Amino acid sequence: MKIAVTLFPIAGALLLTSSALFAQTAPWEELIATARKGSTTPGLKDVITKTLSAHGGNAIWGQDYLFVAESPTPATISIDSQPAVAMASIPGSALWMHLVKMRTGATHSYQFYADGKALGARGDAVGYNPDSYQQPGVPHGKATEKRTIVSKIYDGSRLLDLCVAWRGPRCPVGADGLAGRPESGG
Repeated sequence: MKIAVTLFPIAGALLLTSSALFAQTAPWEELIATARKGSTTPGLKDVITKTLSAHGGNAIWGQDYLFVAESPTPATISIDSQPAVAMASIPGSALWMHLVKMRTGATHSYQFYADGKALGARGDAVGYNPDSYQQPGVPHGKATEKRTIVSKIYDGSRLLDLCVAWRGPRCPVGADGLAGRPESGG
């Protein structure tokens, strides 16, 4: 009975800690949320600089695609070879932004322009599907260090063995049956 009384406060603390961790906002999610308020939102330039760079770039969260270009003159953007559209000025900077909803699960090409000339090289923006984002209550981990295993079946071929850390000390069985067995170190 004493063990149960001791474990309940610990379990409660762990639950609260894990809830706080899941409540954290990803940097790109915060950037997109700020950009949704408009190009004149106070602090937008700082969030862009902190999250992307002082020269712009792109950020994607769900179906929201934010494109930011640096130019001393008005900038436009062409997405997927469509006619260029005007970008909104971010006051107090040489940054211009365009926030648009687009299809996920696809790569979209884009090109910034100013004064009718291309600004830098054409870029690609990859829109991930919803399951690619961290979900509250769903465990996540990180890949372990990569290891190379010499196959005992395929004539000494070298295989790359990666495991997801949250799965524990054992990994799923690999292509040659070595991963996940104690002698493989996995």
